[in-house]
Amino acid sequence: MSLPARLLAGALLSVIATTVHALDVHNARTPSAPEGASLMAGYMELHHYGSNSVSVTAISSPQFESIEIYDRVIEDGMTELRMVDEIVVDSGQPVELVPRGKHLVLHGPTEAFSQGDRITLELETTEGSVEAEMRVVDGETFGHDDAAEHGY
Repeated sequence: MSLPARLLAGALLSVIATTVHALDVHNARTPSAPEGASLMAGYMELHHYGSNSVSVTAISSPQFESIEIYDRVIEDGMTELRMVDEIVVDSGQPVELVPRGKHLVLHGPTEAFSQGDRITLELETTEGSVEAEMRVVDGETFGHDDAAEHGY
């Protein structure tokens, strides 16, 4: 194999290896909250195209004290919110974080946010970390806000 062909093959393998474990974050958003709110809810779509599953094990932001992952479960006919340790994203099977389902609870905002603001996120996964940006959307027209169900 010629040198240019080997270089091209090496570059293609490098690109393939980089995308095998890729986790893509789409449509990350949080409804705006009243000034002084102690928490906000976050939603997004997680896509993974690698050959194996990848798990999101933690999410953080310099703009919040902490971020937790919750899921809504129905047990014995009762709806309950439970904190979960991870979100497993299977290859080709997107996971949606939505109102009344899996979602994020963003505790202790370090600043007030308005519609259009951007929030920096870092998702820790079993394959490394992924940076993402969450946009603040109009809370009045967004619909149900999971924050109210957490009693805040």
